[in-house]
Formats: sequence, C-alpha cells, structure tokens
Amino acid sequence: MSPIITARYNPVGQVVSAGENFFKENIAIGDTTLVSMYGFPLLYGDKDNAFPTISCAVITAKTAMKWFGQTNVVGKRFGMQTTAVTDRWLGSYAYRISQDLGPYFLACVLIFMIAFLLIAAQCWQTARANPVTSLRAD
Repeated sequence: MSPIITARYNPVGQVVSAGENFFKENIAIGDTTLVSMYGFPLLYGDKDNAFPTISCAVITAKTAMKWFGQTNVVGKRFGMQTTAVTDRWLGSYAYRISQDLGPYFLACVLIFMIAFLLIAAQCWQTARANPVTSLRAD
C-alpha cells in the first residue's frame, strides 16, 4: 500500500513589489514539496529544490514578464527570491475539468420559474378568495 502524500496550498491576495513597481496579485502559499510532488514543469530553476528556503517563490512566465520584463528571473527579488519559473501554474495537473455554463444557467432559469409559479399561484388564490369569508374568520 502506497503512503498518502498531501501538500498544503493556500491562495491569498497580496501587494508585491518588483523594483519601483507595485502589483496587487493573487498568490498562493504552499508546501516546499508542492512543485516536486506534482511534477510541475519548470522553464527555469530546479524542480527538486524549488523552495530552498521559506522566503522563496515560484512564479509563472507571464508574471515574470509583467514584473521584470523577461522570463528568466531566477534569483531576482520581489520581496522574496525567485527560484523557479513555470509556464502555466497547474496547467499540467492531471485532474483538470472544464465547466460549461449551461447547467448553471439552466438551474437559474428553473429556480426563477418555480418562484414565479409559486407567487402566481398565491396571487391567484388570493384573488379568487371571497373577502367576506376572510373577514369573518378574523
């Protein structure tokens, strides 16, 4: 029986600085084994030692271009030291699904129709009721 391996992953919003530039980014804090455990392909850096210290980061090539104007940014700092660059974060993850908006749209239409029918039935029942019998009951 193979052991169960887990990795912690916590996405957060953060303001980061690269030189004189500041960016508000969605970043993720993860275990030091995250890259090697899931085998994320790296463009630059060592996948077996992507996090040599706790103040290191792996960023995407798109983010590297945005912050530094180039993709090979291993060793550059933005408050943390960049140790690796990946092409697409979670792009090669085995458990990817694509979600169609159809079921969500259908559920919204169905809920709207049920609510409309319930309100219409209540209005019809109220309109058809004899007000004299309602007043006598109160």
